[in-house]
Amino acid sequence: MGKDEIRIFFLHTSAALLRRYWLTDALSLLKAGQQHGDG
Repeated sequence: MGKDEIRIFFLHTSAALLRRYWLTDALSLLKAGQQHGDG
């Protein structure tokens, strides 16, 4: 693999991880908000 390929690979993986964590955080926040709203 060349340096460009490694760079692209890291960019894609980091972006995927950030997206996954952001989605989980957003979902947890929504769930917490719904729970507070129900109470």
